[in-house]
Amino acid sequence: MKNTKTTRGKLSLQYVAGYIDADGCITIAKTKNRYGKGLPSYFLRVTVMGIDKPMMEDLKETFGGSVSSKMSKHGESCYLPHHHVQWRWEISGNIALQFLKRIVPFLRGKKEQGLIGMKFQVDKNRTWKQYRGNPVPEQEAQKREVLYTKMRQLKQLGETLEEYRSRRD
Repeated sequence: MKNTKTTRGKLSLQYVAGYIDADGCITIAKTKNRYGKGLPSYFLRVTVMGIDKPMMEDLKETFGGSVSSKMSKHGESCYLPHHHVQWRWEISGNIALQFLKRIVPFLRGKKEQGLIGMKFQVDKNRTWKQYRGNPVPEQEAQKREVLYTKMRQLKQLGETLEEYRSRRD
């Protein structure tokens, strides 16, 4: 059987999509205005958490972003001694958009989340050009809130393995 993780030293898109389906998170994050006034800000983010640091480094090398782990002030793991260190790969904004454009065709469980994330970022890019950093109108903020809410609902629904198999058959 052909190794699906790598093709000539690079991660295959199918493998990465499976990794995202299993251990990844595609989300639209919402943050309050710095001063607590006005409209919130929204941004697209894709993350993966896991104990496989080389995989996180491969994702960073292939797609960009950053890799981090939670460490104490003394450079030790914040976890119990018998726990593995958890590593986190993260991308956001347009880097996340380009990443999703490449892997969405291969996603299964998170395909709809990927599509919503892409729509969100494309719309945000369009309005950024239009408003050039000025606050977006209420109507545009409402569109972003709708996509944010839709993404949250998808994450809450989920489906059991039996539901997935019956839908697939």
